[in-house]
Amino acid sequence: MPDFHLSPIDSRAAEAMSALVHDVVAGTPHYATHPRTPVFLADWYEPQPCADRLDADTAFGAFAGDILIGTVLINGDGYISGLYVDLLWQGRGVGSALLERAVQAGGWNMSVDPHGEAMLALAARHGFEFDCIDPDKIHFLDRDYRFLVRPAG
Repeated sequence: MPDFHLSPIDSRAAEAMSALVHDVVAGTPHYATHPRTPVFLADWYEPQPCADRLDADTAFGAFAGDILIGTVLINGDGYISGLYVDLLWQGRGVGSALLERAVQAGGWNMSVDPHGEAMLALAARHGFEFDCIDPDKIHFLDRDYRFLVRPAG
């Protein structure tokens, strides 16, 4: 039995999500050292943008007790985003549980940083396949993001 649980989250979790994402990004070398990372964080993961996204999308959090250790969001088009797991909890099934919950909630596509080998492997284990270089994120943070889909069936 896992030592965490999943639960729907909304804008009340915005500050915790913001802190989680900032910590994960700071501990991930290819993000932490990129000069555009502060702009990315300000646009998407400060508390107010987090609150806006949490209210607009379907969102789930992973909790150890009452501490937020992971997040995932799914928009109305089935696009999965905001999948972040606390660095101390990575490799313990949290990301897998969140991604599976996102699929159950209708998620079927996502964009993944080509340097995110662990995320690419996680997505593949859950049936996601490479579709194309994401045309909406070409050269985002100087990388060609991989657009992945999970075929129906």
